[in-house]
Amino acid sequence: MSKNKKLVEYFLSEPYRREKENLLHIIAEDFVFRSTRFGAMDFDAYAEYAKKYYVEEVITIDWIQSKDDKNFGVAYTAVHEGKTFFGNLAVSVVDGKITALIE
Repeated sequence: MSKNKKLVEYFLSEPYRREKENLLHIIAEDFVFRSTRFGAMDFDAYAEYAKKYYVEEVITIDWIQSKDDKNFGVAYTAVHEGKTFFGNLAVSVVDGKITALIE
């Protein structure tokens, strides 16, 4: 597993939704989160969003794939209040930092 793939896996792991400080060392200064529902956010706004919306969800990463080791596609399964949801994310890594998360 590549270093960047491990970085993406760490970023999306369970603890990140609880403790923003655990991720600051891997987040690029120009990080952007993009969502069709909420538009674009910087990391501070994203961390508040994640704390509010993901705190009660249990997320399992089904797979992480990349052709260039910079842009990653992620499939996940989330369980919230007994309901199961499936989703996809795109995550970008530049110079060992997460630069973008697209929902």
